[in-house]
This record gives sequence, structure tokens and C-alpha cells, in this order.
Amino acid sequence: MSDDSQERAIGHTASSMYALAMADLTHMLCGNYVAGGECRRELAALADEKVSLYWKIVEQSIEARHLALTGDPAKALPMLIAARNAFRSTGANYLVAGFNQFERIG
Repeated sequence: MSDDSQERAIGHTASSMYALAMADLTHMLCGNYVAGGECRRELAALADEKVSLYWKIVEQSIEARHLALTGDPAKALPMLIAARNAFRSTGANYLVAGFNQFERIG
């Protein structure tokens, strides 16, 4: 049984989603967008499986960040604004500083 399936079997998908988001960030900072994209897709699958609004929003913001960094900022900005608005509606404040950076750019 793989580590991922073990985490799912014992109910640690929240830990997996956090780890995938952090792994994506690490890959993004190193310029490895392909590996980051794989993490993002796995995060999206887990968020859909668990019907987690919070993690769906995180995944949407990660996808927008990837678009912005790989040459499609015009498509990324509306996605980031939508993700920011959805994120604020949850009452969470974990990513607020990151969204504020993009507000100044846009």
C-alpha cells in the first residue's frame, strides 16, 4: 500500500492536501512547474473527493499562480480575484497576504 493510499485509508487526507500544497509551492519556487502541476492535480482530486471548499479554493489559486508564472497572466488575474473572494467567504485568513500582492499588481 502506497503512502498516499495509507493516508486515505486512515483519514489523513487533510494532511495530504496540505503537503501537496506545500510541495507545489516548493516546486514553484524552484521553477519546476511540471512537478508543481502534478501536485496541484492531486490536490484537486483530493479536494473533489472530500468536497472541501477550502482546498478547492487553494487549488484554484495555485492554478492561477501557475498560469501567471508560465506566461498567461491575463487568464490568471480573474482566477486569482475569484479565488480571493471565495476564500474570504470562508472566513479563513491563511492566504490573504498572497492575494493582497496580486491586488496591487492588477
